Amino acid sequence: MNSTEVKSFFEYDVESRIIKSDKLSCNIDEALKRVQAWKKNGFTIVFTSGVFDILTLNHLLGLYHYRMLGGDKTKLVVSIDTDERVKSSKAFNTSKGGSVKPILSWDNRALMIAKQATNESNILVDLILQHGSDTCRGVCPHDDNVSIAENLQPDLVVVNSKSRDTISKLEQSTIISSNNILIIQEEELAYEDELLGGKISNAKIINRIKNGN
Repeated sequence: MNSTEVKSFFEYDVESRIIKSDKLSCNIDEALKRVQAWKKNGFTIVFTSGVFDILTLNHLLGLYHYRMLGGDKTKLVVSIDTDERVKSSKAFNTSKGGSVKPILSWDNRALMIAKQATNESNILVDLILQHGSDTCRGVCPHDDNVSIAENLQPDLVVVNSKSRDTISKLEQSTIISSNNILIIQEEELAYEDELLGGKISNAKIINRIKNGN
């Protein structure tokens, strides 16, 4: 089996879970169609968003946790920041490690999330979208993670307590009810690493690589 065949086998069925919108096409209608079909079949829809750049234990723990919040019959939808959105908000930010961001492209970050599974047969994330002002041409729901949530109207929107901008937009939303918003204190569950000297985070990993601490 050559390298192309290995990658093809590894990426099998990934395209069905990743919906990438670009300047040529907006795919929010396809995402909405899937969500509505899931709801019709009795699934609880949980929505969250993030960067998922250097994938860590705590990223995976969070996704497992969010999926569990919906109960036994859940579909987890994740929107990932576009490269330009990450670059404009986090690149060379000292609190984020002071390095170039993102480290990995959106396509590879999405692929990493798509390949996670709760067991040998059940995938962890059922649908992966993207958000950022560089997605579709003109005003589009994909411009912002809260706009996507307003269009999909999931049963539960899970947000990290440190995501103050997202929380503020959700609180101002006239579409997403406060009863459907859950703010998570992620650090309470976070794994620690003795070599990093505390909670595992991308910033600590970057600092350890750059400075040895």
